[in-house]
This record gives sequence, C-alpha cells and structure tokens, in this order.
Amino acid sequence: MMIRKKIVLFILTVIALNVIFLCLWFGRQEKKEIMIKVEGFEVVYHVTNRDITIEDFREIELGSSLNEIVEKVGEPDTWIGCGMLWPVYFLEGNKAVALHFVYSDVCENLWIIELYDENGESQIIKESRIIKEE
Repeated sequence: MMIRKKIVLFILTVIALNVIFLCLWFGRQEKKEIMIKVEGFEVVYHVTNRDITIEDFREIELGSSLNEIVEKVGEPDTWIGCGMLWPVYFLEGNKAVALHFVYSDVCENLWIIELYDENGESQIIKESRIIKEE
C-alpha cells in the first residue's frame, strides 16, 4: 500500500514538472519577429514590451545628440548603414524610426527623423532646415 502511494506521488510529480516545462518552453516560443525595410536594409527584430511611440520622437528636438535622445527613449534597437551608421528604434504598430545626424560619425546635431512602416514606406517626421555639410 505504501509503495503504491509513492508511485502515484512520483507520477504526479513528473506530470507536474512536464506541464511546467512545456508552459515555459511554449511561452518563449511566442516571441514574434517582424521584418521592416529601413533605408534599403531588411531589419528583423523581436517584438518586445518596450512602449516607444512616434509621439516620443515628435518631442525630440532637432539638433539633439544621440546621448540626449538616449536619455529620453533609451538605447537604439539596432544600427544600419554601410560606413556611416544610423540608429534605429522600433515602435509600436510594427514601425521603425531612423535618425540622421549632420555629424553622423559622432551622432551629433539631429537632422532628420524618418518613420518606416513594415512594408518599407517612409515619411519624414521632422527635418531641420540646416543644409547638411557633405
């Protein structure tokens, strides 16, 4: 009788551990990947709980440095480019924002904030009247 109780308890413990393991495993599998074409680069990212909106970038002043922007919205999600790199932030609604600086090599003097949707279409949200030095 005592052995039967131990066997039942062991089986229930194994089943409970398997259920917990499966819940954890499938919970991790739910991470959704989105691909957005930004400046001709296909950028793939995992959807997170980070709540950055386009309104956050409308409040950023042109002429800002990347350090000032990071203080307001956090670190960029990725960087794109070839030679000169631009920071990219992923937004709610499967959108991305690319930031362009007059001095790209040091990310100083924000010049353009450009919004991209998931099909690659873009629109300029803010643009400085400063003529970029080549």
